[in-house]
Amino acid sequence: MKRIAFLAVAALALSIACGEAVDPTEPLNAEAARGQPSPNETCVGIVDADILALCEDTDAATYTSRNNADKDENGQIGKLARADTKLSENKICEAIGKLTEYRDKVVSLRAEDKIIEPAGVDLAALADAIITRLGGPCD
Repeated sequence: MKRIAFLAVAALALSIACGEAVDPTEPLNAEAARGQPSPNETCVGIVDADILALCEDTDAATYTSRNNADKDENGQIGKLARADTKLSENKICEAIGKLTEYRDKVVSLRAEDKIIEPAGVDLAALADAIITRLGGPCD
């Protein structure tokens, strides 16, 4: 409990210093602080058109894992968001790395029958096409 109170005070002090209002009664998002996808990961903010299209197709897929469907979907969208961020920072190989992680997870989800892709969409092939466009894979 002391840790939560300390974090709330720290967040409030930081928000005051930055000129932003923060509700100290709002729970802190520890997952976001650790760089993990938040429970509501979305495609909003993605700039690269190909990654945005892939993100929207990923969001349209059906995840069938009994206990981890939301985690699987949010994790995949988070990988795409981080790839887009790395691309905007001109860190091409890091962006390719995130896209490769995304593609490999799609393949894994398929093998476990935990994903149903939208009709006519091959998420792994789309990721590969973006990787190729970026000049990957990186060594």
